[in-house]
Amino acid sequence: MNGALHTLPPLEAGTRALVLGLGRTGLSCARYLRRKGLEVRVADTRSMPPGAAALREQVPDAELCVGAFASSLLDGVAQVLISPGLSLREPIAAEAARRGLPVVGDIELFAREASAPVAAITGTNGKSTVTALLAEVANAAGRTTVAGGNLGEPALDLSDAALACVSAGPYLERPQAQQAEARLARLGFAVRLRASRESVRTGDWVRVEDLATPEDAANALAQLKAAGIADAYVLAEEAPGTVISLGVFTESERAEQARVIARMAGFEPRTVERTREAGVFWLDIDRQASAGLPSLEQLGADVAGQLPAIGLRRCPAPEPAAEQAAAPAQPIP
Repeated sequence: MNGALHTLPPLEAGTRALVLGLGRTGLSCARYLRRKGLEVRVADTRSMPPGAAALREQVPDAELCVGAFASSLLDGVAQVLISPGLSLREPIAAEAARRGLPVVGDIELFAREASAPVAAITGTNGKSTVTALLAEVANAAGRTTVAGGNLGEPALDLSDAALACVSAGPYLERPQAQQAEARLARLGFAVRLRASRESVRTGDWVRVEDLATPEDAANALAQLKAAGIADAYVLAEEAPGTVISLGVFTESERAEQARVIARMAGFEPRTVERTREAGVFWLDIDRQASAGLPSLEQLGADVAGQLPAIGLRRCPAPEPAAEQAAAPAQPIP
């Protein structure tokens, strides 16, 4: 991103970093930065970001700002981390660059941290399939391998996935989790079933935002439908009349196709991760007492397009101390 990998300044403990977007990637960035000793400010345009509760639990001293991005968010900031669903054309990203602040994504930080071999996969179609297949092949060959990034675990959490405890899931139904637990136990894995309540991904919502007037939105809608996005519609409940939904997609390839069509029609779409609160089940695997990592097939993750996608992530951190108070969300000035 902007050639930033070669010029990215070191992360200095005590400085402040701004994370734009509080989906799974934004949350992983906040955890990473706090581990590095930085002060963390997180901003999201949504009044109730899906990762807010997890941020309060995992990074309790982080500052959370909600509402439209304002240039004041950059005050006192040494570095900006932008989530993959946001565009570098966002005015706040342009303002950060004008101020000389590095604007990077999680992949830049991951590339600097990674010590194990990395296979990076990009393109328009088939990325998820190739990534999952490559991870399966490597694990079958005896190489401990985890897959992540846009597929499954955020990139900055992948190094944690090689620690002593790895969680497999999430499973929406207890019987499905119990079947996987019994299967792994028979294969020699030391595994424990854990119930949790959290936000689970239901798809990628592709949108065209910031249209000036309802008339502009009506014209844009006609252009998008003519370009082939038949299900597009103008949202009535959010920024009335100036936001167009291109659809919620369970497959990343279909979401990318919608984005490409919108760009070809002259628009810059934004992708928002759609989530919902749900009771889920995880299988915590003690890697010190197990040989390697289970395959996706052994986890029961063999349903194409299944959401939430079943995969591997780090086990949750211990619960924060009861007296540790979380910083409340502050509206953006």
